Amino acid sequence: MRKRSGAHQRMLREFSVLPSSRVGSNYMKYTRHLLMEARDGGLTPVQVWGLMFIYDLEFFTADYFIDNYAFCAKAKVFTNYLTPYKEMGYIDAYFGKNSIDSGTKQLLRLDGGVGYKQRYALTQRGRLYVEKLYRKLEGREAIYLDAEP
Repeated sequence: MRKRSGAHQRMLREFSVLPSSRVGSNYMKYTRHLLMEARDGGLTPVQVWGLMFIYDLEFFTADYFIDNYAFCAKAKVFTNYLTPYKEMGYIDAYFGKNSIDSGTKQLLRLDGGVGYKQRYALTQRGRLYVEKLYRKLEGREAIYLDAEP
């Protein structure tokens, strides 16, 4: 690999940053720091990824979440994802079995509740939290970590 001019002066440094013209986006290198900050807020790394997965959905069912993200038993999805999200205020029921009227039942072709699944949606608090995570990943907002590991 050809060295840039002035390479001999940089030989004793521990690192040297490439010019921005030679580097595309590299904001994913802050992922570990972001996950460590989220852990301080009570979320595990897989829960953070789960929030990012549902960010662009208007609503979703537990089965959709299992099939497309979690790949585990339904009981574990409720224990590890949906219940903690709901307790933290990141998701809420979009509409439940008791909250829909006859027009919506007809629209969704629900006869007497057979085949009905509860729909969940990201709350405003959840959306703002995920947007904050993306801003931190992209370097537009600071990531705050404790000095101790």
